[in-house]
Amino acid sequence: MALSVIHCNVNGVRSSTEEKRALLNKFKIISIQDTRLRQGQNVLETLFNNYYIYETKHDNTVGIALLIHNSVNHTLIEKISRNNHNLITVKIHKSKLCPQDLYISSFHAPPRNSRFGNFPFQIKLLDKSLKYKCAITVGDFNARHSSLGCKGTNKHGRIFYKYLTHKTHIILNDARIPTFHHCAHNFSDTIDFAVSTVKAAKYIESCVIDNDIGSDHLPLAIKLKANSIAPVNATNNNNTYNIEKTNWDSFTDSLEESVINDPDLWPIPAITSPDEIISVTKNIINKIQDAVEISTPKYRTPNSDRPRLPESVLLLIRSRRLLRSQVRINPNNEIRKQINELNKSIKKQIKEVKTKIEEKKQQILRAGPRNSRFWPTVKSIFKPIAENNIAINNQGAKLTTPADKTAAFQEHFKNIFCNSEDVEFNSNFKSQVDSSLPDLTPIFNAATNITEEINNDQLTKPTSVIEITSIINSFQNRKAPGPDKIVYEHLKHAPNKLILILRAIYNAILLSGFIPPQFKSAIITIIPKANKDLTDINSYRPITLAPTLSKIFEKIINNRLLEFVTRNKIIKQHQTAFLPNKDSTENVLHVTQTIINNFNLNKYTLLLSLDIMKAFDKVWHNGVISTLLRHTSRHFCRIVKSFLEDRKIKVKFNNNTASSYFTQTCGLPQGSPLSPLLFNILISTAPYINSSNIKTYNYADDIFYASSASDPKLAWDQLKPNVDFFIQWCKDYRLKIQINKTNITFFTRRRGTPNNQYPIITINNTEIERQKHTKILGVTLDTHMNLNQHISNIDEGSKYIINNIRKIMTINRFIPPYIGVLLYKSLLRSKFTYAAPILMMIKPSTWRPLLSSEHQALRAAYRTGIRTKLASLYEKAKITPLPNHYKDLSKRVLSKLIASKNKRILLTLTITRPLNTRTFTVTPLHIVLNEFNDADKRLIHNQINDII
Repeated sequence: MALSVIHCNVNGVRSSTEEKRALLNKFKIISIQDTRLRQGQNVLETLFNNYYIYETKHDNTVGIALLIHNSVNHTLIEKISRNNHNLITVKIHKSKLCPQDLYISSFHAPPRNSRFGNFPFQIKLLDKSLKYKCAITVGDFNARHSSLGCKGTNKHGRIFYKYLTHKTHIILNDARIPTFHHCAHNFSDTIDFAVSTVKAAKYIESCVIDNDIGSDHLPLAIKLKANSIAPVNATNNNNTYNIEKTNWDSFTDSLEESVINDPDLWPIPAITSPDEIISVTKNIINKIQDAVEISTPKYRTPNSDRPRLPESVLLLIRSRRLLRSQVRINPNNEIRKQINELNKSIKKQIKEVKTKIEEKKQQILRAGPRNSRFWPTVKSIFKPIAENNIAINNQGAKLTTPADKTAAFQEHFKNIFCNSEDVEFNSNFKSQVDSSLPDLTPIFNAATNITEEINNDQLTKPTSVIEITSIINSFQNRKAPGPDKIVYEHLKHAPNKLILILRAIYNAILLSGFIPPQFKSAIITIIPKANKDLTDINSYRPITLAPTLSKIFEKIINNRLLEFVTRNKIIKQHQTAFLPNKDSTENVLHVTQTIINNFNLNKYTLLLSLDIMKAFDKVWHNGVISTLLRHTSRHFCRIVKSFLEDRKIKVKFNNNTASSYFTQTCGLPQGSPLSPLLFNILISTAPYINSSNIKTYNYADDIFYASSASDPKLAWDQLKPNVDFFIQWCKDYRLKIQINKTNITFFTRRRGTPNNQYPIITINNTEIERQKHTKILGVTLDTHMNLNQHISNIDEGSKYIINNIRKIMTINRFIPPYIGVLLYKSLLRSKFTYAAPILMMIKPSTWRPLLSSEHQALRAAYRTGIRTKLASLYEKAKITPLPNHYKDLSKRVLSKLIASKNKRILLTLTITRPLNTRTFTVTPLHIVLNEFNDADKRLIHNQINDII
C-alpha cells in the first residue's frame, strides 16, 4: 500500500459537496484550497469524518485545509496565516504507508489584486515549508513563468522562478499541462504546483493531473512509493552501481562515521612524504567505496544489446529442444504435435514480450526528457544497428567475440600511446631538450629558496575548501565513473570532513609536486567514429574514464593555468579551442570575411588545411615541459611532469575489460580537464608569419593558413615559408603531418582561370592536388563561395531523421507534439543553424531545402498535412522560422563580438561601404549589420571604430 496525496483549489467547498467528497476521499492526504468557509462553519467535519482536519478560515478571503486520514501517523507542525498567504505543515511519520519521515505542506498565495490586498508573494513562507530535508509542498501559488513551461509570466512567477534558481527543489507536475481555466476569458494556464526537495523526490512514484471535480482548477494527484530502496546485492561481481537509487543519508552517515573512527584520517594527518600521500589517498578512496557499497544497490549490466527473454519462455525453448532431440531418435507424430504447440506458444509469448518492450519505449517517449531513458531510447531508434555486433578486421583477422575485440583494442592503443618514434623526427633537437631540462623530481622538506619560490607561485598556492567545493558543484551529474567507481554525486553528498581531507591531499601534492598513482590509472572505453567503416579498427576512438578525485585536482590546476595564460597572452589569438569566449565559428567567420574582402580586391585566396596525425595521443612529454618552463615556475613543471608520467591504462569494450594495465609513455591523458590547455600552450610555440596577406587559424590540432595575392603562384610563394616552418616544428616536437588529409583550395571570383596559372604545390616531397572545395571546422567552402556543397552536406540525412520522427509520432498518438519538436531541434535544427552569420550570405534558393525539411519536421510533430498553415505550426512549436532565426543568431554573434572587443574579427568588417560596383560582394558581417535599424547601426559603427 502506498501513500497518496491530492491537492485542489475547489472554488468553494459548499458547492457540489457530494461529488467532491466522492472524488477526494480516495486519498490519504487531501489539500483543499479556496474553501470559503467562515468561522463556525464545519462543513469539512461533516463530509470527511474519517480525517483529521487542519484549516485556516477568513471572513473576507479564501481559506485552506489539510486533511489527514485516521490511518496515517502524523504530527501537526505549524499553521500560519500572513498577508492573506496560508501555510499548513504536518509531519508524516515513517511507517508501512510512508517509506520515510515526510513533511507535507499546503501553501496558498492569493493573486495580486485589490480584492486580496495586493500583497507581494511571501516567498519566505514557502521556503519555511521546504526547509526540511524530505518535504513536499502543494498549493495554488498563483504564479506563472514561461521558463517553467507556463504560457505566460506574472509577478508571483518571477519571484517563484528566482527562488527556484537558487535552490535544488523539484517541480513535480508538468507546467505545460494547465491546472486552471478561466471560463469568462477562455484562458488556461498552470498556477498550481507540487514542489519537492531532492530527497523527497526519490520516494514519489507519480504526479499527475487528476479528474475534474467541478472547479475551475484541476487536482494534482501524487502517489508515493510504498517501500524504500531494495537491499544491496554485493555478491555479483558483474554489477554496476545504480546511482539513482542511492540512499544518500546512509552514504553520508556511513562515510562520516568511518572517517571519524579511523585515526589515520581524523584528525587530519600531516602529510610529509610520498608514501603518506599514497596511503591517505588509498585510504580515503576505500572509505568512499565502502560507503557506496552500503548505500547503493547494483543492477546487472546486460552482456549484449539484445533483450533477455523471460524465464518462462526460455523454459519452453529448452523443452522444445529436448523434444526435437527425441524426434530425431524416435520419430513420433505425438511428439511433433507437442513441438508444434510449443512453437505456437513460444511465438505468442515472444510477441507479447516485444509488445511490452515497445509499450515501455512509448511510455518513455511520452514522458520526454524527464525520463532518464529518453535519449538512449531515441538513440536506439535512430541508430538501430548494434555496433557491438559488427566484426572487426585487424591485420587480416576477423574478430567477432567481445573478448577478442577487447584484446585487439588493448594492443592497438598500446601501440599508439607507447610509440613516439619516426625517422623524420629531429633527434638532435630531442637530445638538446632532454639534456637541458632541470631536475624535476618531487620535493619534501624543501630548501629555503625553493620554499620561497613555491610560496610566491600563484599556480601552486594551497587550495581551499571553497575552491574544491565550487569545482565539485560545477561538474555535471550522471557521468560515468573511473576505476574507483566514484562519481560526482558521491562527492556532492559527502560530509565536510571528506572535503577537509581532500584539501590536505591536494595541498600536499601542490607542495611536493608528487601525484599518487591512484590518480593516474584510467579505463578506455571504445566508441565508433561517425560515418566510418566500423569493420576497421582505426574507425574507433577512445573515451577515457579517469578517477573522479584526480579530475578535481586537475581542474584546480587547469583553472589557475588558464587564468595565467590568458593574463599573459601566451596562447595566440588564432587559437580558438577550449578557451573562454572562443568557439569554432570564430575562425570560420574570419576566413569567410577574408575571402570575401579579397574578392572585392580582385585577389585570389589560398586556403591550406593541415592535419596532425593523432596529435593529442602523440605529444612529446618533455616538449610540453620545456614549453612550460619558458613561462611558469620550475615547481609547477614538477607537478605537470608527475601528471604526465607513469599513467596506467587498460581498455574496456562491451563490458569486457582487459586483464592488465599498460603504461602510457607519450600523449596527453584523454579525458583530463588539463590536457587541452597543455596542448594549446605547446602548439602556441609553432612559428608563423602573420601579415596582411597571410593569416593563421588554429582549432586545437586543426591548422589552417590563408594567403591572398593577385596571382595564385604568388599566394603559394608567400605561404610556403610558413608551411615549411610549421612542418619543421612538428619534426622537432615529434608530431607528424598527415599528407593524405592535407587540402588546398583557391578561392576567386574569376571563372575559367587556366590550370597553368595555378602553382604545383609540394609538401614533404608529395604533390598536393588542388580541390574545388574544402571543409573548415564543419563548414564546406567552395571556390566561388556559393556554399551549395555545404547546404547539401548538412541537409544530407535529414530525410531519414524526419521519417523517424514521423514514425515515432504516428505509432503512438498519445505522444505530445512537443516531443517531435524537441527531436527536430536537437537532431536537425542545430546542424541547420551552425555558423549562422555565414549562412546570411547564401541565396534563399540555396538554403530552401533546409526550410523544406523544417516544414516537414513540424508537420510530422503535429501529425498534420500540407493544408495546415505553417504560421500556426510555428506558433504552436514556439520556434522562429529558419530565415528569421538566422538573422537573430547572427545579430547575437555580432553583439557578442562587440561586447568581447574581438578586434581580430571586427577588423575584417568594412564599416563604410565603398562605392558599389557590379562585382562588389557584401561580407556576412556587413549583411548582419544592415539588419539593425539606423540608430542601432550608428551605435554599432561607433563601438567598432572605438575597438579597432
